[in-house]
Amino acid sequence: MTVFTHPTGQEWLEMFLDHGYKYVWESLMAITSMLPVDYLNGDEAIEGVAAAAVLAAALHTPLPGTPPELLTWVQGHPLGHDPELVQMGVDALCRILADSELKEMWEAGGDAAAWYTTVTTLQHTLSLSADLGD
Repeated sequence: MTVFTHPTGQEWLEMFLDHGYKYVWESLMAITSMLPVDYLNGDEAIEGVAAAAVLAAALHTPLPGTPPELLTWVQGHPLGHDPELVQMGVDALCRILADSELKEMWEAGGDAAAWYTTVTTLQHTLSLSADLGD
């Protein structure tokens, strides 16, 4: 199951296709600007994972199961050199992995290992790209 098969992920993708990378920035900023004591609900976390997945696709390293319409969109709209946005993606994923309702739901619902693998792989992919931008 990819983030884009979840209803929140599907809605997020539709908004992204309408608004572009600005929507990625807004979603990631909503997470990275939170205080450590702020509650990161499941929908916000899903949106953060979706935004990070868009960045990975834009960097030519899409997650398995990335929707074809997203791949087509990023091919026609290159991200360009934006290490700050990519670093925001890394930071948002750190927060999601550390303390979020989404993490709690996966831990309670089973198959948390697959979720951790997917999200940490995404985080690693973006980290490598952010490091190259320095």
